[in-house]
Amino acid sequence: MKRPRVLFAIETQRVNWRLLMAYKITVTSYDLVGSVPNTEDDTVVAQALFGYIQNETGRVYQIKHTQVWWFDDELKQWFLDSDMPDFKLD
Repeated sequence: MKRPRVLFAIETQRVNWRLLMAYKITVTSYDLVGSVPNTEDDTVVAQALFGYIQNETGRVYQIKHTQVWWFDDELKQWFLDSDMPDFKLD
């Protein structure tokens, strides 16, 4: 079984807030744009759109992000198996 790098869980939209605080941003939205299942390895590749604010300046940004998710049969939960988006700041 894979060891999850849990940053998000689809069911609850939980976020690793300590990691986001290091970016000095606040995520304001997360929208799933589309997804494609991969039946060979039981993963899903998803396209997501994040909205976020740079805390120090109040500037608003959006970033598209490709994510790879996998399902843990024992826990009955989806886990993110890709890195966080590269949140750009000015």
